[in-house]
Amino acid sequence: NYNIHLRNCNFANYSGGLSMYVVWQAPYTNNTTDYCNLYTSGSVLARYAYDYATLQDLQTGSNQNLNGVSAEPLFSTADPAVFQAALDSAAIPIAGITVDIDGTTRNISTPDIGAKEFTLLAHDVGAKLLVSPETYCGLSNAEEITIRIQNYGSSFETGFDVAYSMNGA
Repeated sequence: NYNIHLRNCNFANYSGGLSMYVVWQAPYTNNTTDYCNLYTSGSVLARYAYDYATLQDLQTGSNQNLNGVSAEPLFSTADPAVFQAALDSAAIPIAGITVDIDGTTRNISTPDIGAKEFTLLAHDVGAKLLVSPETYCGLSNAEEITIRIQNYGSSFETGFDVAYSMNGA
């Protein structure tokens, strides 16, 4: 198990656990991780012999994943496609890997992180999270609603309208 080099991988844990648990100790000291996306909904991002809460902590403490990112991949529900701008064109070309998991040609100079090459829509703003109310029980028709909006597209967005409907009304 010498010379394991993980590149362009997408590791995400939506259950609050580690995005990656690595026990690379002697004699496995030639192993590396780089250009990977590490994401967790929890408080500890990864364990490389030690716990690291953030990507910056990991990079400083382990000298690993120096060109990596830490972003929620925004997986689609149908397949391993992602809709995260931070992963678009953020990988490094690997000799001999010219197509993605679906057989689509990978970008020759700036492939995407993960198993699938993707193209972001130019304009794609949407609701990401219902911030409040935190529960749906016992609400009146006068509740204040707060949502978090995300730009899923490739263009900077400003001045857009937000609307909602409750129970189809």
